[in-house]
Amino acid sequence: MTKESGFEAVSARKLAERLNCSTQPIFRVYQNMEELKADLYEMGTDYMRESMERHKGKSEPAYLSLAKGYIDAARNEKNLFRLIASVDDLDISGDKEFLLKGEAINYPNMLPGAESLDDEKKGELISAIWFLVHGIATLIVSGRTEISDKEIGDLINETYFGLLSRFKGE
Repeated sequence: MTKESGFEAVSARKLAERLNCSTQPIFRVYQNMEELKADLYEMGTDYMRESMERHKGKSEPAYLSLAKGYIDAARNEKNLFRLIASVDDLDISGDKEFLLKGEAINYPNMLPGAESLDDEKKGELISAIWFLVHGIATLIVSGRTEISDKEIGDLINETYFGLLSRFKGE
């Protein structure tokens, strides 16, 4: 339902109708709709991470293929992306670095040319690229920009190598 219409359209009554039950089973599991939204947020972040990882290994550096995967997932699942982007509206104590869970914990070791950087600098590089990628995805989903895959790749690469050079003191 969230993927189809967005979380705003999900209510206990509509969910119960979809499940062909009363609202009682829903409220046995969840005390309120905010708890349900938090679970949907977690499922949405898992989906985005899986979508990103499906792009990995495509004859380009991991930072670029993962970034393109995230943007593609946002483009293809706008309502899920909107839920994830609304994290400030949620009472979630989860980490903002949802990308660095599970297998993704190795992302800092997959940064070409960054081998000489310490972990803190690698984290800063990932964060800076993440801000760019999330911003691009947000602009695309909101319909505020039209940008080609080539332009996206060029922008991410230019930013990555510019930041890498700065972090290395070059």
